[in-house]
Amino acid sequence: MRRDRRSYLRKPVEIEVEIKTSSADWVKVAVVNVSPKGICLKCPSEAGRVRGEVSISAGSALAGKASVRHQDFLDDGSSLLGLELLPGCEEEESIGPDNCWTLRLPGAANDYAFKYYDRLRRIDAYIQEHFEGKISLGDAAQVAALERSYFCRYFHEKVGMSFTQYLQRVRLRNCIDILLQGDSSITEACYQSGFGDLRHFERTFRKWTDLSPTDFRSLAVP
Repeated sequence: MRRDRRSYLRKPVEIEVEIKTSSADWVKVAVVNVSPKGICLKCPSEAGRVRGEVSISAGSALAGKASVRHQDFLDDGSSLLGLELLPGCEEEESIGPDNCWTLRLPGAANDYAFKYYDRLRRIDAYIQEHFEGKISLGDAAQVAALERSYFCRYFHEKVGMSFTQYLQRVRLRNCIDILLQGDSSITEACYQSGFGDLRHFERTFRKWTDLSPTDFRSLAVP
């Protein structure tokens, strides 16, 4: 019987976090502890006293609001800052415990193009059905009934990113959905999303989010 990974004891993670307050911005804060609805940060001495509500971002993909619960100063001038994550905006794609994080994948695609152009509708339907397996540029060009080099220019012009980038985005978004469910390992999420190589997947994940899959899950999965 599979043991629920959500019951495992969390290990502290160290990532670069950006905090924005009304008076100052500071980066490269170490996350020393993560709980389902909050995080504890070790702040540099220049942060000073932090009160009220702050904006927080982790990597380029996770952003949110937090309320300062406590701040304990240490002998070296740094401090431990306890933050309670607040529910996200309903108009944005919110994820995580109580939807406290907003997911922002870079390089937004022109989704309208897939509704307007028949070729792109066929390509998108093909990707959604086959992304778990191998999809080549030639396969996509054949579905679009276009010569390969012209297809590359056509796709980038209409969608705003290359076909390879869009395919990575679809696979990565599916992987994130699997990780958020909390029942699959990172390796399982990798192969279920169509990434055939774990190292390539980890590099791609970090490229798009500035976080490792492990750190992302520690922050976003309850």
